[in-house]
Amino acid sequence: MKNRYKRVIGSRLIVTALAVLLQAIWLVSLLKFLAPYALLINIVLTVLAVFYVLYVASKRDETGYKILWLIAILTFPLFGTVLYFCFGDKKTSAPLKRRLERARLSLRPLPGQSGEISTLSREAPRVSQTFQYVSHLSGYPTCINGASGYCALGDDLYPVMLEELRKAERYIYLEYFIVAEGTMWNSIEEILLQKAAEGVDVRMIYDDLGSLTTLPPGYAVRLEARGIKCISFNPLRLILSGTLNNRDHRKILVVDGRVAFSGGINLADEYINTVVKHGHWKDIGFWVTGPAARSYA
Repeated sequence: MKNRYKRVIGSRLIVTALAVLLQAIWLVSLLKFLAPYALLINIVLTVLAVFYVLYVASKRDETGYKILWLIAILTFPLFGTVLYFCFGDKKTSAPLKRRLERARLSLRPLPGQSGEISTLSREAPRVSQTFQYVSHLSGYPTCINGASGYCALGDDLYPVMLEELRKAERYIYLEYFIVAEGTMWNSIEEILLQKAAEGVDVRMIYDDLGSLTTLPPGYAVRLEARGIKCISFNPLRLILSGTLNNRDHRKILVVDGRVAFSGGINLADEYINTVVKHGHWKDIGFWVTGPAARSYA
């Protein structure tokens, strides 16, 4: 019983809720203190909100996205502006930009297959342009001599994933938004632990917010102790920050660079319909082999 209370008190949900509550109390107290100057503050905030609305309207964002924020700012000038400043601006911070640039420069460029693209440009010029554009935009080469498979449901993708995981000899890389304890993840975890014990390099990233209610606190540390290199992406902190909404929605599994899985399937039982959470779950999955699979690693 005592351990149960400790788990409840240490729950990340409760810590996050307390952080939000403390900040709400702070804002209410601040507003009460500034109440005598309400008229002047309201005029200043309204003028600033108008300028901020013009700034938001001029940005190159989706129209629907901008309209929602414009309504919030015009309705609640103070809170709307602060919320947009913290969570609405999609601009990457300068420190994060520098880190991303250093990581990009440290990567070795993947070999392309320009000869085949040249052949494609002669046979289908319009298709070749699309391939070249996507390759340039993403920074990844166009690959040939591979195969692919498609599954209309996670129920069909799941056994294929297990089969390929059992064949792993060099490495297994996973990156997922939701990981939930249950039939799907437990069976995958069992194989990962076995492969790690055999010397296979097993690495995993899961999103801390996406798996907030499905994995216990410190789960990444637990996997590390059992031989799996693991981190939780953008973990929730006691103090809310502007990067809270930067989440990792990728669903990627790479085995030895010869096969890569992706699509909309997370590692949770509702995605393979062994648990009914919101009715029969429909998400697709696919895999690629050959040179294209190495791009995922």
